[in-house]
This record gives sequence, structure tokens and C-alpha cells, in this order.
Amino acid sequence: MNNFDVYIQDQNNVSRHILLLLLSAFLITFGVWAYFSPLDITSEALGVVVPSKNIQKIQHLEGGIIESVDVSEGDIVSKGQALVSLEGTASISDLEQLRVRMASLRADLVRLKGELNDTDQLKFEKDLEEDHLDIIESAKEMFKANKRHINNLVSAQKQSLEQRKEEIRQIQARIKKNQENLILLREQISISDDLLRSNLTNKMLHLNFLKEESELDGQLNEDEAALKRVEAAAIEAEIRISTIKDNYVSETRQEFGEKISFLEELRQREEKLKDNLKRTVLRA
Repeated sequence: MNNFDVYIQDQNNVSRHILLLLLSAFLITFGVWAYFSPLDITSEALGVVVPSKNIQKIQHLEGGIIESVDVSEGDIVSKGQALVSLEGTASISDLEQLRVRMASLRADLVRLKGELNDTDQLKFEKDLEEDHLDIIESAKEMFKANKRHINNLVSAQKQSLEQRKEEIRQIQARIKKNQENLILLREQISISDDLLRSNLTNKMLHLNFLKEESELDGQLNEDEAALKRVEAAAIEAEIRISTIKDNYVSETRQEFGEKISFLEELRQREEKLKDNLKRTVLRA
């Protein structure tokens, strides 16, 4: 080491000593000032230093209005413990409305099943009778009204059918009588023809017999044609009765199936709403 290096090292040591002396003097001066100087305002705060890694956030997918906070700051919580409860007013209201609609559908299904089975009385489940009496009464009234309607339609066609049957009986009786009269008349014509050949009767009387025969033949032809028309009308009335019943059963079955599907859909929505209500409580 030459003299220049020694000189530089001595200068560095002197600088460090001076800096240390200045810093010490500043600290001593600040300490004396802080000790003797008065303070205008003092404040104290108590707290616990919590590492940031121990701070946990809680979140809710749907959000909502906080109804209550079930824990306090600093509490030790266990898994599954309720932390915050959210207001579930909307979900509860939706669930109640949904259950009323489901009750109405269930009552309709009982009614439709009774209509399909042509029963006289409807039997509802106990919870419907206890909680939804108005819905049950409405279903019973509709059940009676539908039965009256279908019975009236069928009754009208049955009356028409009975009228056609009575007409058939009358026409058949008239045909039978005219056929018997025609047989007798033709015997008379045969006798009259023999008498006419022997000049034992006049031709005018014989012509009257022939005229009467022609009239009876015409009546028989008309009655036979009328009989066919009335028989066709009777068959049509029977078909209408069957069609009314078949259409009613078909429509009722279709409605029954649609309401079953709709009820199943509402049950799935009910489960979702119940799940939403469960999620109004945020747990650890």
C-alpha cells in the first residue's frame, strides 16, 4: 500500500466518524425535544395484528340484503357454521306462489282422473284438504260442470236415437200392415178378374181394385225408403254418442298428460327455489 492509498483510507474513516457524530447529535436533540415539548392531541388504539393470509373473504353468487351477521369479529368458527344470513323474502314469496300452483295442478289431476274413470266422488290428498280448501271446491265444481256438460250432450243424442228408433218401429208396422193389405187386395183383384171374364162384375169396380193396389205399392216404396233414411239417422246418432265420449276421453287424457308434465316442471323449480333459500345462509 502506497502513501496515496493510506491517505484515501484515512479520509474515508474521518467521513464516517463525522456522519456518525452528526446522527448521534440529531437523535439526542430530537429526544430532548420530544421529552420537554407538550403534545396537543394524543390518541390510543387497541387492536390485533392479523396476518393477511388469515383474512378470508366470503361471497354469494346471487347477492342480496344482509338480514343478520351471526358471528362477531375475532370469533373462531368451525366448518359449516352460519356466518351471515341474507333476506329471503323474494324467494319465499316465489316458493309460496309456486306451491299454490302445484296444489291447483294436483287438484286438477284428481279431477281429470275422476272424469276418466267416470267416478261420482273425488278423493283428494290430506294436505290439499287441509291447506287448499278453496282449490278443492273449485275442482269439485268443475268436475260436476264437466260431467253435466258431457251427460247433456250424450243425453241429447240418446233422445235423438230413441226418436229414430220409434220412427223405425212405426214405419215397420206400417209396412207390415200395407203388405198384408196388399196380399188381400191382390186376392180380391184375382177374384175380380175371374168375375170380369165371366161378366159377373163391372169393369169400374175392377179398376178401383187396381188403383188401390197401385197406391199401396207406392206407399210401401215410400215407407221402405223412409225406413232406410231413419235407420241411417239412428246409426249416425249412435256414432255421435260414441264420438262425443271418445273425444271427451281423448281431450281429458291429453290434458291429464300435459298437467303431469307441468307439475313435474314446477317440482324441479321448487327444488331450485328451496336450494336458493338454503343459500341465503353463508357458512364457513
